[in-house]
Amino acid sequence: DFTAPITVWNMYNDSYYAYSPVDDEFILRPGEAFFVQRPVDSGTITFNADGRQVNREVRDLFASETKAQLFNPTLRQVFNLTLSDGEMTDRTRFVINPDAACDYEMSSDANKFMSSDASVPQLYTMEGKVQFAINERPMGDGVVILGAYFGHKGIYTIALNTKVEGMSVVLVDKLNGKETDLMSEEY
Repeated sequence: DFTAPITVWNMYNDSYYAYSPVDDEFILRPGEAFFVQRPVDSGTITFNADGRQVNREVRDLFASETKAQLFNPTLRQVFNLTLSDGEMTDRTRFVINPDAACDYEMSSDANKFMSSDASVPQLYTMEGKVQFAINERPMGDGVVILGAYFGHKGIYTIALNTKVEGMSVVLVDKLNGKETDLMSEEY
């Protein structure tokens, strides 16, 4: 009965992944630990019995009309990015939403939980001193600061896994002075 992100441990990548009930299809396994941010305007979080199931098929229990009331899909644009060394992959997301704030919002943003394994690559966006796994924000000046941690020497690829019609996403490598349009190629 809430839309705030949850964060779970991904044992295959030795890292934490954040999921948004609004944008992701994800099912918790029985006994699976997770972190959740209770939205400030909610006194409790309820896990309704009708959400229980015995298979891994995602059911849409979050009514589409409720989603449409809370999140105007025509205004929200979701961008998923990955960082991979060919063996391990991490990810981050930013969402352009004119109704969001640049400040951290408990109901839509997720803090980046870093892996305790120093060899795991990590990808996140940044706003001030906050590192985000999910960063919902207005377009503003159009600049989203991307941060990365490289666990070891090697070749890494940054890719945009979500294409949004009519949008341009340009990665600017300030160290090498290179610009890459992630809509058309990986970096």
